Amino acid sequence: MEYYEAFLAPTVHGRGDPTPLANGYVWATEVLEGLRLGEVIQATRKAFEFSRPGQVRLLSVTPGKTSFPAPFFYPEMVELVGCLLRHEFEIWIVSASNVWSVRWMVLHGLNPGLRRLGFKSAIRPDHVIGISTLLSDSAARLYKDSVLVREDLRYATMAATHMRTLHLTAQLQFPVPVYSGKVGCIFDAIGREPYLCVGDSEADHPMLTISRNRLWIARLDKPEAQKATKALMKRTGSETWMIQAVRTRDNPGFVSEPCCC
Repeated sequence: MEYYEAFLAPTVHGRGDPTPLANGYVWATEVLEGLRLGEVIQATRKAFEFSRPGQVRLLSVTPGKTSFPAPFFYPEMVELVGCLLRHEFEIWIVSASNVWSVRWMVLHGLNPGLRRLGFKSAIRPDHVIGISTLLSDSAARLYKDSVLVREDLRYATMAATHMRTLHLTAQLQFPVPVYSGKVGCIFDAIGREPYLCVGDSEADHPMLTISRNRLWIARLDKPEAQKATKALMKRTGSETWMIQAVRTRDNPGFVSEPCCC
Protein backbone atom coordinates (compact mmCIF):
# COMPACT_ATOMS: atom_id res chain seq x y z
CA MET A 1 0.00 0.00 0.00
CA GLU A 2 2.96 2.32 0.55
CA TYR A 3 4.00 1.61 -3.03
CA TYR A 4 0.47 2.47 -4.19
CA GLU A 5 0.53 5.77 -2.32
CA ALA A 6 3.89 6.58 -3.88
CA PHE A 7 2.35 5.96 -7.30
CA LEU A 8 -0.50 8.33 -6.44
CA ALA A 9 1.88 11.11 -5.42
CA PRO A 10 2.24 13.95 -7.96
CA THR A 11 4.67 13.15 -10.74
CA VAL A 12 7.91 15.08 -11.34
CA HIS A 13 5.95 17.12 -13.87
CA GLY A 14 3.78 18.58 -11.09
CA ARG A 15 0.74 20.54 -12.30
CA GLY A 16 1.97 20.17 -15.86
CA ASP A 17 0.90 16.51 -15.88
CA PRO A 18 -2.81 16.17 -16.86
CA THR A 19 -3.01 12.56 -15.58
CA PRO A 20 -0.80 12.35 -12.48
CA LEU A 21 -2.73 9.54 -10.75
CA ALA A 22 -3.32 7.27 -13.75
CA ASN A 23 -0.48 4.85 -13.11
CA GLY A 24 -1.49 4.37 -9.49
CA TYR A 25 -5.14 3.73 -10.37
CA VAL A 26 -4.19 1.09 -12.91
CA TRP A 27 -1.52 -0.55 -10.78
CA ALA A 28 -4.03 -1.07 -7.95
CA THR A 29 -5.89 -3.48 -10.24
CA GLU A 30 -2.89 -5.02 -11.99
CA VAL A 31 -1.36 -5.98 -8.63
CA LEU A 32 -4.34 -8.30 -8.02
CA GLU A 33 -2.95 -10.66 -10.67
CA GLY A 34 -3.36 -14.29 -9.66
CA LEU A 35 -6.16 -13.70 -7.16
CA ARG A 36 -9.47 -15.43 -7.71
CA LEU A 37 -12.49 -13.18 -8.11
CA GLY A 38 -13.94 -14.69 -4.96
CA GLU A 39 -10.98 -13.35 -2.97
CA VAL A 40 -11.45 -9.83 -4.36
CA ILE A 41 -15.15 -9.93 -3.52
CA GLN A 42 -14.52 -11.28 -0.03
CA ALA A 43 -12.13 -8.39 0.71
CA THR A 44 -14.68 -5.90 -0.67
CA ARG A 45 -17.41 -7.34 1.52
CA LYS A 46 -15.26 -7.09 4.65
CA ALA A 47 -14.36 -3.46 3.90
CA PHE A 48 -18.00 -2.50 3.27
CA GLU A 49 -19.28 -4.29 6.37
CA PHE A 50 -16.77 -2.32 8.45
CA SER A 51 -18.12 1.01 7.20
CA ARG A 52 -20.82 3.19 8.72
CA PRO A 53 -22.57 5.98 6.73
CA GLY A 54 -21.58 9.40 7.97
CA GLN A 55 -18.54 8.10 9.83
CA VAL A 56 -14.86 7.92 8.95
CA ARG A 57 -13.79 4.38 9.83
CA LEU A 58 -10.22 3.68 8.81
CA LEU A 59 -8.96 0.36 7.53
CA SER A 60 -5.39 0.11 8.81
CA VAL A 61 -3.05 -1.57 6.33
CA THR A 62 0.36 -0.77 7.79
CA PRO A 63 -0.08 0.49 11.37
CA GLY A 64 1.23 4.01 11.68
CA LYS A 65 1.81 4.34 7.94
CA THR A 66 -1.11 3.52 5.66
CA SER A 67 -4.84 3.51 6.28
CA PHE A 68 -7.86 4.13 4.09
CA PRO A 69 -11.48 5.07 4.86
CA ALA A 70 -14.00 2.27 4.54
CA PRO A 71 -16.44 2.91 1.66
CA PHE A 72 -20.03 3.99 2.22
CA PHE A 73 -22.83 5.66 0.26
CA TYR A 74 -23.97 9.22 0.92
CA PRO A 75 -27.78 9.02 1.46
CA GLU A 76 -28.34 12.01 -0.82
CA MET A 77 -26.56 10.27 -3.69
CA VAL A 78 -28.64 7.13 -3.24
CA GLU A 79 -31.79 9.25 -3.36
CA LEU A 80 -30.56 11.09 -6.48
CA VAL A 81 -29.85 7.80 -8.27
CA GLY A 82 -33.30 6.54 -7.30
CA CYS A 83 -35.03 9.67 -8.59
CA LEU A 84 -33.16 9.49 -11.89
CA LEU A 85 -34.10 5.83 -12.31
CA ARG A 86 -37.73 6.62 -11.45
CA HIS A 87 -37.75 9.18 -14.25
CA GLU A 88 -36.32 6.53 -16.61
CA PHE A 89 -32.79 7.85 -16.93
CA GLU A 90 -30.22 5.21 -17.80
CA ILE A 91 -27.59 5.20 -15.04
CA TRP A 92 -23.98 4.10 -15.56
CA ILE A 93 -21.27 3.88 -12.91
CA VAL A 94 -17.83 4.64 -14.41
CA SER A 95 -15.03 4.13 -11.90
CA ALA A 96 -11.23 4.08 -11.81
CA SER A 97 -11.37 1.29 -9.21
CA ASN A 98 -11.42 -2.40 -10.04
CA VAL A 99 -14.76 -3.24 -11.59
CA TRP A 100 -15.54 -6.24 -9.38
CA SER A 101 -15.37 -4.32 -6.11
CA VAL A 102 -17.47 -1.50 -7.54
CA ARG A 103 -20.05 -3.90 -8.98
CA TRP A 104 -20.32 -5.77 -5.68
CA MET A 105 -20.86 -2.43 -3.91
CA VAL A 106 -23.64 -1.56 -6.34
CA LEU A 107 -25.37 -4.95 -6.11
CA HIS A 108 -25.07 -5.34 -2.34
CA GLY A 109 -24.93 -1.74 -1.12
CA LEU A 110 -26.48 0.75 -3.53
CA ASN A 111 -29.33 -1.33 -4.93
CA PRO A 112 -30.53 -2.52 -1.48
CA GLY A 113 -30.35 1.11 -0.36
CA LEU A 114 -32.61 2.07 -3.26
CA ARG A 115 -35.11 -0.61 -2.26
CA ARG A 116 -35.15 0.59 1.34
CA LEU A 117 -36.13 4.05 0.07
CA GLY A 118 -39.00 2.56 -1.91
CA PHE A 119 -37.46 2.76 -5.38
CA LYS A 120 -38.37 -0.20 -7.56
CA SER A 121 -35.61 0.18 -10.17
CA ALA A 122 -31.97 -0.76 -9.69
CA ILE A 123 -28.66 -0.37 -11.49
CA ARG A 124 -27.91 -3.31 -13.75
CA PRO A 125 -24.60 -5.20 -13.34
CA ASP A 126 -23.60 -4.47 -16.94
CA HIS A 127 -23.96 -0.74 -16.26
CA VAL A 128 -20.98 -0.78 -13.91
CA ILE A 129 -17.68 0.02 -15.63
CA GLY A 130 -14.32 -0.07 -13.89
CA ILE A 131 -10.73 -1.08 -14.43
CA SER A 132 -10.53 -4.74 -15.32
CA THR A 133 -8.01 -7.25 -16.52
CA LEU A 134 -8.65 -10.27 -18.66
CA LEU A 135 -9.89 -13.22 -16.63
CA SER A 136 -8.65 -16.79 -16.89
CA ASP A 137 -10.29 -20.10 -16.02
CA SER A 138 -8.76 -23.46 -15.12
CA ALA A 139 -8.21 -24.24 -18.81
CA ALA A 140 -6.30 -20.95 -19.31
CA ARG A 141 -9.04 -19.53 -21.52
CA LEU A 142 -9.30 -15.74 -21.38
CA TYR A 143 -12.45 -13.67 -20.89
CA LYS A 144 -13.42 -10.00 -20.87
CA ASP A 145 -15.53 -8.58 -18.06
CA SER A 146 -17.60 -6.45 -20.44
CA VAL A 147 -18.66 -9.57 -22.38
CA LEU A 148 -19.17 -11.93 -19.45
CA VAL A 149 -21.36 -9.46 -17.55
CA ARG A 150 -23.78 -9.35 -20.51
CA GLU A 151 -23.76 -13.04 -21.41
CA ASP A 152 -23.27 -15.01 -18.18
CA LEU A 153 -25.94 -14.53 -15.50
CA ARG A 154 -23.85 -16.29 -12.84
CA TYR A 155 -21.02 -13.86 -13.49
CA ALA A 156 -23.31 -10.81 -13.62
CA THR A 157 -24.89 -11.67 -10.27
CA MET A 158 -21.47 -12.56 -8.81
CA ALA A 159 -22.50 -16.05 -7.76
CA ALA A 160 -19.96 -17.22 -5.18
CA THR A 161 -19.30 -20.64 -6.73
CA HIS A 162 -18.68 -19.10 -10.14
CA MET A 163 -16.42 -16.36 -8.77
CA ARG A 164 -14.06 -19.05 -7.47
CA THR A 165 -13.49 -20.45 -10.96
CA LEU A 166 -11.95 -17.29 -12.46
CA HIS A 167 -8.75 -15.46 -11.60
CA LEU A 168 -7.23 -12.18 -12.67
CA THR A 169 -4.39 -11.80 -15.13
CA ALA A 170 -2.18 -8.74 -15.58
CA GLN A 171 -3.56 -8.00 -19.06
CA LEU A 172 -5.70 -4.87 -18.98
CA GLN A 173 -9.01 -4.63 -20.83
CA PHE A 174 -9.21 -1.44 -22.87
CA PRO A 175 -10.28 1.31 -22.81
CA VAL A 176 -9.22 1.85 -19.19
CA PRO A 177 -11.59 4.24 -17.31
CA VAL A 178 -9.04 6.73 -16.01
CA TYR A 179 -9.11 10.42 -17.02
CA SER A 180 -9.94 10.63 -20.77
CA GLY A 181 -10.26 6.85 -20.78
CA LYS A 182 -13.62 7.38 -19.06
CA VAL A 183 -14.75 9.25 -22.16
CA GLY A 184 -13.82 6.25 -24.32
CA CYS A 185 -15.74 3.92 -22.03
CA ILE A 186 -18.79 6.19 -22.11
CA PHE A 187 -18.83 6.33 -25.90
CA ASP A 188 -18.36 2.56 -26.11
CA ALA A 189 -21.32 2.13 -23.75
CA ILE A 190 -23.85 4.68 -25.03
CA GLY A 191 -22.35 6.03 -28.25
CA ARG A 192 -23.06 9.70 -27.49
CA GLU A 193 -22.44 12.49 -25.01
CA PRO A 194 -24.17 11.87 -21.68
CA TYR A 195 -27.01 14.05 -20.44
CA LEU A 196 -25.48 14.34 -16.95
CA CYS A 197 -22.12 13.43 -15.43
CA VAL A 198 -21.33 13.50 -11.72
CA GLY A 199 -17.76 13.68 -10.45
CA ASP A 200 -15.64 14.69 -7.47
CA SER A 201 -12.03 14.60 -8.69
CA GLU A 202 -9.91 16.08 -11.44
CA ALA A 203 -9.79 12.60 -12.97
CA ASP A 204 -13.49 13.16 -13.76
CA HIS A 205 -12.88 16.40 -15.65
CA PRO A 206 -12.68 14.80 -19.14
CA MET A 207 -16.10 13.14 -18.84
CA LEU A 208 -17.57 16.27 -17.26
CA THR A 209 -16.28 18.25 -20.23
CA ILE A 210 -18.25 16.18 -22.78
CA SER A 211 -21.46 16.08 -20.73
CA ARG A 212 -24.46 18.27 -21.48
CA ASN A 213 -24.93 18.90 -17.74
CA ARG A 214 -22.54 18.51 -14.81
CA LEU A 215 -22.90 17.91 -11.08
CA TRP A 216 -19.67 18.59 -9.21
CA ILE A 217 -19.33 17.10 -5.73
CA ALA A 218 -16.91 19.64 -4.22
CA ARG A 219 -14.74 17.98 -1.58
CA LEU A 220 -13.85 20.70 0.88
CA ASP A 221 -10.58 18.95 1.74
CA LYS A 222 -9.37 19.27 -1.88
CA PRO A 223 -8.93 23.03 -2.57
CA GLU A 224 -6.68 22.43 -5.59
CA ALA A 225 -9.41 20.35 -7.23
CA GLN A 226 -11.91 23.15 -6.66
CA LYS A 227 -9.55 25.65 -8.26
CA ALA A 228 -9.07 23.45 -11.32
CA THR A 229 -12.81 22.86 -11.56
CA LYS A 230 -13.53 26.57 -11.42
CA ALA A 231 -11.28 27.02 -14.46
CA LEU A 232 -13.08 24.17 -16.24
CA MET A 233 -16.44 25.78 -15.52
CA LYS A 234 -15.28 28.97 -17.23
CA ARG A 235 -14.24 27.02 -20.32
CA THR A 236 -17.44 24.98 -20.58
CA GLY A 237 -20.05 27.51 -19.43
CA SER A 238 -21.02 27.75 -15.77
CA GLU A 239 -24.75 27.63 -16.57
CA THR A 240 -24.47 23.87 -17.16
CA TRP A 241 -22.95 23.15 -13.75
CA MET A 242 -24.45 22.27 -10.39
CA ILE A 243 -22.26 22.18 -7.27
CA GLN A 244 -22.71 20.31 -4.01
CA ALA A 245 -20.14 20.75 -1.24
CA VAL A 246 -19.22 17.69 0.82
CA ARG A 247 -17.10 16.96 3.87
CA THR A 248 -15.08 13.76 3.63
CA ARG A 249 -13.28 14.02 6.98
CA ASP A 250 -14.43 14.19 10.62
CA ASN A 251 -18.22 14.24 10.12
CA PRO A 252 -18.54 13.36 6.42
CA GLY A 253 -21.65 14.43 4.59
CA PHE A 254 -23.25 16.95 2.27
CA VAL A 255 -23.17 20.51 3.53
CA SER A 256 -24.88 23.76 2.60
CA GLU A 257 -21.85 26.00 3.04
CA PRO A 258 -20.40 27.51 -0.15
CA CYS A 259 -17.14 26.34 -1.70
CA CYS A 260 -14.57 28.10 -3.83
CA CYS A 261 -16.25 27.02 -7.06
